[in-house]
Amino acid sequence: MNEKRDVGAQVLAWWRTSLSARTQSENEDERASRASQTAARALSAKLRRGVFPAVLFEPETQGLRKQLGLRDNELKRFSYLLNLLGEIREHDPRPLAELLRGTGSEPVLSHMRFRQLVTADDDKRAALLRRAVRLVGGRCNVARLAWDMIVWNEQTRIRWCLDYFDASISEGKAG
Repeated sequence: MNEKRDVGAQVLAWWRTSLSARTQSENEDERASRASQTAARALSAKLRRGVFPAVLFEPETQGLRKQLGLRDNELKRFSYLLNLLGEIREHDPRPLAELLRGTGSEPVLSHMRFRQLVTADDDKRAALLRRAVRLVGGRCNVARLAWDMIVWNEQTRIRWCLDYFDASISEGKAG
C-alpha cells in the first residue's frame, strides 16, 4: 500500500471526481452539471447500500482500488470506506473525531458512544462511523478518514481520542 498522504490524497481526488458533484450547485453548463450530479447520486446510493464484497464490483471503484494497491486482506476495510464515502457530502479540513466533539458544552457524539466507536471491531466500527458522519451533517476530512479506515490500529485510536478530547501531541510522537 502507498504512503499515508498518497492514500488520503488519492481517495480525496477520487471522491471529488466521482461523488462530490452530487451536491454542487448549478454552473454555466447546466446539462453537463445535471448529468454529472445524476451519475454521482447513483454511485453514492450504490456505495451506501452496498455490502462486502458486492460493493467492490462497482466499476467506478476498481480504478481507485488498483490505484491504492490494496492487498486482499485490506479489501473489507476498503468496502467499508466506500460505504462511508457514499455518506459524505462535504470535505471539511477537520478530522471526524474533532467534528464529533462539537463546539458547545455537549458533544455531537457522547463520550460513551465515542468510546464504542474507537474500540469496536471493523464491522461494528463501520456502522458506527456511518452514523457519526450523518451526525455531523455528512462532512469530514475525506483524506484523513480514508487513511484511518484502511489502517485502523492502536495509533489511530489514540489520535482519534486526542482529536475528540481536544488534546495535542507533537508530530514526532504521533508519527
